[in-house]
Amino acid sequence: MVLRAHYIYSLNQAYNQGVFLSIDIPFCLINSITRFFLFQFRLDLAAAYPDDAEITFQTAVVHDNLGLERESIPFYLRTLEQGLSGPDLERALLGLGSTYRGLGEYQKAEETLRRGVREFPHNRALQTFLAMALYNTQHYKEAMELILTNLLETTSDEKLQYFKRPLLYYASHLDETW
Repeated sequence: MVLRAHYIYSLNQAYNQGVFLSIDIPFCLINSITRFFLFQFRLDLAAAYPDDAEITFQTAVVHDNLGLERESIPFYLRTLEQGLSGPDLERALLGLGSTYRGLGEYQKAEETLRRGVREFPHNRALQTFLAMALYNTQHYKEAMELILTNLLETTSDEKLQYFKRPLLYYASHLDETW
């Protein structure tokens, strides 16, 4: 593992110094090689430190970022069981919820993202992903209310600002008529 870590460090140093630009290796190949070694390094770390919530979380993220969403789920779940906290917990709940939603596991996505919003009520990304999961679980009214509220509370668009008060009212009264 130490040799692999040294190799990754050397590879990153060479890349950062532009060494690969002077030889005829396609950039995409270098990127793929670097990503593979970083992925393998994370797996080695997770195996060496199976009870470390931070390492488990980073391993989940690497899987997710490499398009291995389904394989990231056990790592996300384990890191939650290990007691991850703070900003990493916030990111883990978002990552897991988003992954569930992307894989069509909408109920699990909704449950995970609701937990995220409960624990981190000011995180608008969690709220937005929850709105999408709510749409997928056919909770259209709640999804619209959440997304409209977020839009109106964050936009600087003059026309939306002009109608902010009535739109916020309508957001929570979508089915009412006068």
